[in-house]
Amino acid sequence: MGEMMREDISSILSAMYHTHHNYDLSYLLSPAHISEGNFIRTVLDYFTDPDEDEEIDSIIVEKMNPEYLRGIMMGLVIALDTEKGHGEHMGRSSHGEILHLFDAANAFLIESLQR
Repeated sequence: MGEMMREDISSILSAMYHTHHNYDLSYLLSPAHISEGNFIRTVLDYFTDPDEDEEIDSIIVEKMNPEYLRGIMMGLVIALDTEKGHGEHMGRSSHGEILHLFDAANAFLIESLQR
């Protein structure tokens, strides 16, 4: 409970410190970008699910470009590093999701190299 409260307070303070900037993120969070991100998230979740069909995993590995996936992984690293550089609290639940995506992408790359 104490950790969650500290995280909440850190998020509130961070929001207060960073409210003087008014960045338009609408083009970054466009429906097309969000849709593509959700697709990649779904593919990686499906791929790393041990109960799913191995044949479908093979199709996913064949269709997914490893360089594209490496780019996504570096984007995740850059996003976290940027937050860290601005003094943001590290270890929030959203960071856990980012870590899960990074690990899933890494597992995907390792599997694709073994085929």
